[in-house]
Amino acid sequence: MTQHKSTCLKKGDHSGQHRNGMGKKLGQRGIGGSRSEMTCIGTLLTLPMERITPDSMTISAMVKAINFEYQLRGFYDAVIQKFGLIFPLTNIYRLQNKHIEMWKTLFVLYDLITPEDHFLGKEKAPENLKLAVDMAIEKQTEKQVMYDQFLEFVTEKDLIAAFTKCRDVSQYRQKSILENYYNQVN
Repeated sequence: MTQHKSTCLKKGDHSGQHRNGMGKKLGQRGIGGSRSEMTCIGTLLTLPMERITPDSMTISAMVKAINFEYQLRGFYDAVIQKFGLIFPLTNIYRLQNKHIEMWKTLFVLYDLITPEDHFLGKEKAPENLKLAVDMAIEKQTEKQVMYDQFLEFVTEKDLIAAFTKCRDVSQYRQKSILENYYNQVN
């Protein structure tokens, strides 16, 4: 038997409105807005009533995933601070925040301690925008490879959905947006 979980945000001015764990009001479309992504969110929020703790390898993958997302957000934040509010970078920064919120929700749902962000404000932007975009493309490729490796051993359906979601957004949205922008600035 499964139980569908929805969470109430306690921080900010949301007045305890029911949210889907990703910051969206229930009934709104999910991350990115597509129906398939909304299905993914529904999958993320359905757990067995008796919680099963993932094995140590899976927990390690979860920690590496959120830390990589933290690091990427820190990198994009540093680049935006140095070069300004440039469309593709601000868009990708927002997506990083969504991935982080998704991971935070999964840590809570599995009763695991959510790792702190040790990257925001500590990452350094490269000397020029071209190099920053080139580095961002490289980081998105690393992210894809990392998530593919995790998908080889993770068995929990909601975690498979999360790893797949992050990998696909990285590969098909973030990386392609960055590559298009890189071609424009060259």
